[in-house]
Amino acid sequence: MKSFSLSISILMLMLTACEKTALLRYQSSNDIYFNYQVSSVQRDSMNMQFAVVKDVADTFSIPVKVLGKAADVPRSFTLRVNQSLTTAEAGKHYALTPADSHFIPAKVIDGAFTIILKRPADLYEKKVDLVLDLLPDENFTTNMKVFDYTALRPLKATQWKVTIEDILYEPTNWTFSAAYLGTYSREKLTLMASTQNLTLNLFYAAPLYSATQQNNFAITMQKYLNAQKALGNTVYERDGTEMVMGASAQ
Repeated sequence: MKSFSLSISILMLMLTACEKTALLRYQSSNDIYFNYQVSSVQRDSMNMQFAVVKDVADTFSIPVKVLGKAADVPRSFTLRVNQSLTTAEAGKHYALTPADSHFIPAKVIDGAFTIILKRPADLYEKKVDLVLDLLPDENFTTNMKVFDYTALRPLKATQWKVTIEDILYEPTNWTFSAAYLGTYSREKLTLMASTQNLTLNLFYAAPLYSATQQNNFAITMQKYLNAQKALGNTVYERDGTEMVMGASAQ
């Protein structure tokens, strides 16, 4: 039993030593990596869902960081679009700040670059990806490819992806009120939200609208549709069929 315990202790010491050695190796280098976080949690990707916002474009500052020491002078870093993995089109779906604005300022180890994400009409029915790579250059290395090699899905440290879309998916809670709401369509949901001054995002994210609230929205919506039809302004779905709510809302 003592021999077994001693073996375990030695193994733990070896693993700890390896981890410290790897950490020291990276900390003493000039490795640069993406430092994008959400609620203090490291992420190697983000999703821009334009469908739940009114913006036609949005601007983001994406942080990068150096593991080594700060320098007395600004140091440029090399950022490239990974063309083999990117389906987004430059100028149409996104815009990056010029290369001469990509640098780590003097005396610090943190920097950032700016990206503008755009909302063209073709995102209404599809999503596109923009994949960026940090590359080694005269100032920085990129040896630390992931944050944790032991993770089930290691987060990439030198590659970052943003998915851009404008698809308005059926809310998960729609089915709970299907008898009132009827068949889902983007046109129905957006019209219901706009005519009743509803917050579109609350159909998707907490605090969600309750089933009772959705039922009441549907009844009010059907009254609106009936009034429009009586005025000769029948509202139609995108496929040309008349827009109606569920049987319980009639």
